[in-house]
Amino acid sequence: MQILAIDRFLPGTTMEKVQPHLKEEMVVTWEHYKQGKIRQLYFRQDNPGVVLMMECDSLEEAQELLDGLPLVTEQLIEFELIPLGYFEPLEALFGV
Repeated sequence: MQILAIDRFLPGTTMEKVQPHLKEEMVVTWEHYKQGKIRQLYFRQDNPGVVLMMECDSLEEAQELLDGLPLVTEQLIEFELIPLGYFEPLEALFGV
């Protein structure tokens, strides 16, 4: 299952609070990337934050992995998870 994960700062979060945790955040993120759970990562261009494309068996698995990120455990960010599926309208082209 592909999952789009969009983070957002929790109220009161500042870059000064985030900065001390960034190295560990990247270490944990890299481990998930090597495991194939995080497939792509992007910086947002409109607001501070990241967008992750994840590959997990369930939304629960994705949430559990994200809950282990230092910025989440420090209650500085949270993620919105959006499950993605194939684009069903394409079937109409094939009369299915």
